[in-house]
Amino acid sequence: MAGGELVAGAALGLPFNILYDVIKEVMNKTTMFKPLLGDLSSTMESLQPLITDIAKHNRDLGRPEEELQSFKKQMENGAELVRKCSKVGLWTSYKKYGYANKLMDLDKSLNRLLAILSVQGIRAGMETLVVVKETLTTVRRIEDNGVGKEETVVVHNLIEFQKGKLIGSGPFGPRYVAGNRVTGALCSMKEVDLSPNGSISAKCLETEIRVLTKLRHPNIVEFYGSQMVGDRFYIYQEYVHPGSLSRYMNERYGAITESIVRNFTRQIMSGLAYMHSEHIAHRSIKGANLLVDSSGIVKLADFGMARLLSGHEGNTSLEGGNPYYWMAPELIISGRQSLAADIWSLGCTVIEMLTGRAHQNAYESMEALFKTSSGNEDNPELPGTLSLEGKNFVECCLRINPADRPTAAMLLEHPFLTSSSRG
Repeated sequence: MAGGELVAGAALGLPFNILYDVIKEVMNKTTMFKPLLGDLSSTMESLQPLITDIAKHNRDLGRPEEELQSFKKQMENGAELVRKCSKVGLWTSYKKYGYANKLMDLDKSLNRLLAILSVQGIRAGMETLVVVKETLTTVRRIEDNGVGKEETVVVHNLIEFQKGKLIGSGPFGPRYVAGNRVTGALCSMKEVDLSPNGSISAKCLETEIRVLTKLRHPNIVEFYGSQMVGDRFYIYQEYVHPGSLSRYMNERYGAITESIVRNFTRQIMSGLAYMHSEHIAHRSIKGANLLVDSSGIVKLADFGMARLLSGHEGNTSLEGGNPYYWMAPELIISGRQSLAADIWSLGCTVIEMLTGRAHQNAYESMEALFKTSSGNEDNPELPGTLSLEGKNFVECCLRINPADRPTAAMLLEHPFLTSSSRG
């Protein structure tokens, strides 16, 4: 075996297993960070087979030794961070809070890696292994007595973000790209007017923040934080470029291939299934609110209409929600919100991807409203080349009775999302 192959095996297999083993060990010794370590453990278990596969195909990697050594160092520092969590019992609340944030950053970084590896494949994903966030390389060196020296920790300092160009506008305010004046990092900045003439109530804004702080998933935009400046409230989130799924389709002149639709839908459904497991309804699934980055990673965005539901249903207002083209019939008839309404909207979004236009696009809004709510509309027009699996998937999503629609978790197992893709 060549030297480079040995380096690859050492940099990927052994250090990753060290981090994996340390997480398991620490979970049995500490209660303070157990929920965070539980999430991290789940992420590691998902990554383990991918890392193992990479280590088995060393000769195909061809990565420079310094990159592999960098990844090795990051995994070792991640293990050091986790190991020290069991020694913070006598620390101040501030230091405990700092450690919790670093554990969450570690999990988010590895989830990002997991998403890229899962979508792009092992060999393409290898190039991202060494760009795990710098939080993995900036850990505290804690002595056994719990006293240690502070090191620089990479965090999102919201004060340093400067508003840039307008990149979108929703019912509750404009969205800008913002740049950090110190680090150069970019983020998405949503500006909400809280003056008496503003378009959103404090209660609605509180609900959105509650939702954002609960969500941590590779197919959901990351929430950085929020702050109040005068009568403006700013929400800072991950910047996903080039932008929305609608823009992606427009720049590809409309419809996209079934293979891409399967890939995108699988990711959307993964994020949606996670949200629904937390009893959160998105309420605005459509191409404009789904973001695609340059690697083909899709993320759910725009949670201004999202709601925490007690159980699975709740009363809601239609104001500001999905246009009629994406709206479930039970919402139009009674305003009764359920998680199943998101499934209907997803079905309409799949049609949007397959055809390059919104479901019911041929009708004016009120006519679309009447036809959808009455349950008398014809089956949606789908491309003749669409597979039987694809047609069945759309039919499952667009069942008039919400009780007849499969859940997001069930649809993740649908053959349209699990079988081999077609062009």
